[in-house]
Amino acid sequence: MPADVEKSIRGVELLSPDGYVVLPMGDDADCALYYYGRAMGDTLPAGTLVFLKESDVESVIPGGMYVVVTRKIVTLRQLHLEAGAQSVRLTASCEAGFDEMVVKSKDIQKIYRVKAHLIVD
Repeated sequence: MPADVEKSIRGVELLSPDGYVVLPMGDDADCALYYYGRAMGDTLPAGTLVFLKESDVESVIPGGMYVVVTRKIVTLRQLHLEAGAQSVRLTASCEAGFDEMVVKSKDIQKIYRVKAHLIVD
């Protein structure tokens, strides 16, 4: 027997949400991506929707989460400035099995700060 779609639509006023999702304002984020990595552990589990704002090395907040784009890699990690801001250290929240990376600041083509994230469970 086929489903009665109109009956379901007519009953939508009887539904009430369990909660609400507040997303960042459009001007707070330049783009969004789904993160499917494992390096950020429970902080950003696989499948998390991550909202990004373009930034630069000079504006890095030490320990903040960033997407870093170089000629060789695109990765999401916590950033730490090295002495003199000549390079940045990229660390994973989940340290087991993930090595620390050091990238020269001049090799970074783009950098995006994680403004917000939505864990999709």
